[in-house]
Amino acid sequence: MMFTDDEWVALISKLRQLTEEEKLSWSINHDGGIYAEINDVTYLITSQDDDNAPPYVLGVRIGEDSDWSEVDTITSVAGTETVNDPRTKIMPLQSIARRMALGGPQLAKRLLGDLDRIDPTSPPKYGQAPRPVVLDDETPF
Repeated sequence: MMFTDDEWVALISKLRQLTEEEKLSWSINHDGGIYAEINDVTYLITSQDDDNAPPYVLGVRIGEDSDWSEVDTITSVAGTETVNDPRTKIMPLQSIARRMALGGPQLAKRLLGDLDRIDPTSPPKYGQAPRPVVLDDETPF
């Protein structure tokens, strides 16, 4: 074990922050793993059982191509995310990283942009409660 729980918490939290801010891009490899590369470091999220379902494993690799070494890994646990347990933070990171790798935010922006060109009303009128019609000073209709 290379990293302490506190170090994992900090690392996973920073990866999630950068991902949510769209400052870190993720890709999907041929095995369905999700990865991000920064210089010679690769962060790889895979399914422990190779079934693309939890539990997930977050690995940190240093090196390039076939000349890399795995520094450390941590496996997710089911349940509510907690402040101090890094294992509970992997599934939320996996979810947002997968969304980014599939282009979810970019697609949503494109679709909303297309709709805004038709009607730029913001916020949209649909779904808001209509204002009551008042026939006289006392009776709303």
